Amino acid sequence: MFHFQQIAYYLVLQRAGGERLKEIEGNRWVWLYEDAAQKRDFNKDPNPANGKTAGIPSWKREVDIVLETQERGENGEFKERWIELKSYMAFAPTGEGRLKLGYLKGKPISQWGAKKKASGNMHKQFLLDRAAAEEGKARWKDPKDNQYKMVSVSKEFKWYFQKFKVSPPRTAKLEVSPTFGKVGDKGTIYFSMDRLAYNRNDAYNQLNWGTGSISVSNHINHADRFEFLKALRELGFKEAVDALLEEPGDI
Repeated sequence: MFHFQQIAYYLVLQRAGGERLKEIEGNRWVWLYEDAAQKRDFNKDPNPANGKTAGIPSWKREVDIVLETQERGENGEFKERWIELKSYMAFAPTGEGRLKLGYLKGKPISQWGAKKKASGNMHKQFLLDRAAAEEGKARWKDPKDNQYKMVSVSKEFKWYFQKFKVSPPRTAKLEVSPTFGKVGDKGTIYFSMDRLAYNRNDAYNQLNWGTGSISVSNHINHADRFEFLKALRELGFKEAVDALLEEPGDI
């Protein structure tokens, strides 16, 4: 339901003159460069075969929602903005457990090493989004001619975690969404997602993700359901709002 609500939200914003919903679960490929020469010679090459020959890994990223902005890329095309949606229960409803993810059983999010068969899938997704935003481009496969092409990518990617609180008898126990903590607090979501590739040197990390730390709190937030409902009401979808208000669990 959360994914459908967010898709509907962006469709509503599009109708109101906002960003166009370009694609749902859109496949994109992000290249991570081993050295500056690779990036210089291949950063405009869309063909993964050429990248593979040069030793550049091409990482597939399935983006939940791809928006088309009004911002222009280097070739005049509209930039994409990527939206990732997450719905996880906190490890515990209060205290330190609220800062952990239930499915990880209280363990911190693993740090990805930018290598094949490496752990840290959530961190991997975030770093690929961040790399695409840093470089300002990614690759996609055009279904019309089955050819890989370049797309321009906005720096303003977003990750939204569903915000909820569900109490018995709907569930066996109280279930709540996690909070993010602080970047400096080890083991929190913000701390884990702020890190760069594990066991890679500074030159590699800076080449692919820039020299300065991004503000993770600008990219990872809770989805505000009431902003969605407000947008629906303003566009005259009162019956839809009434129906959604009957859905339990959001706070």
